[in-house]
Amino acid sequence: MTTESVGSAEVVESKSVQQLALNSDENLPNSNYIYKEGGVGFRDALLPLQSIPVVDIGDLASPSTAQQELLKLHSALSSWGFFQATNHGMTSLFLEKVREISKQFFELPMEEKQKYAREPNGIEGYGNDVIFSENQRLDWTDRVYLKVHPEDQRNFKAWPQKPNDFRSIVLQYTESLRKLNEIMSNGIFQSPMHRAVINAEKERLTVAMFCMPDPEKEIKPIYKLANESRPILYRPVKNYVDIYFQYYQQGKRAIEASKI
Repeated sequence: MTTESVGSAEVVESKSVQQLALNSDENLPNSNYIYKEGGVGFRDALLPLQSIPVVDIGDLASPSTAQQELLKLHSALSSWGFFQATNHGMTSLFLEKVREISKQFFELPMEEKQKYAREPNGIEGYGNDVIFSENQRLDWTDRVYLKVHPEDQRNFKAWPQKPNDFRSIVLQYTESLRKLNEIMSNGIFQSPMHRAVINAEKERLTVAMFCMPDPEKEIKPIYKLANESRPILYRPVKNYVDIYFQYYQQGKRAIEASKI
């Protein structure tokens, strides 16, 4: 763990992936890293596998096929909360480059990665789970969280300079993803709680993009979507990003904070 003082309080971070791996023979991860089946974000192993919905982004943009594809998109967001996007304009070669520069960063020596460590009580930069309690469930994972838009809010002190093309590739990936939300849809579109579990044979890598609202903007249901059979389910909230991270690291769904 790493500990940093913040005024009279302390911010305690869990061990990095490298620290856990190096000590695995002598000190196996404690029960805080073990999630029981049936817990939050876990799928019942006895349930049959189902096909993930697929949405063709090219068909969404074409007048002749948009309506049919919109129905598929609505169905996917209402029932699953996510979908696989195809025909999105990014080549397999480029996506492999995104994965490769991400992998290269996490393989750097710890002292190099610590140059981009997040500030105490901050979210941008390199770091691990913040520990709030002794019984907290922890993720065996390292993260780099970067704010990419709006441009004037980019904190380049937290952006790795190694590998050399890390910044340019991340920006290209961001721009490609720029070319739908549970609270605003009053629960029609789902926001599922999920977790990726570690693999004993190889590392897992996720390059995720989040659309975060301005902390001063009020997020609330679209009232046209409410009626007698579906009353307003959520109260308005602000500063949803902070709420999200606080709840996520406690293994809870942040949206519960907004439920009426």
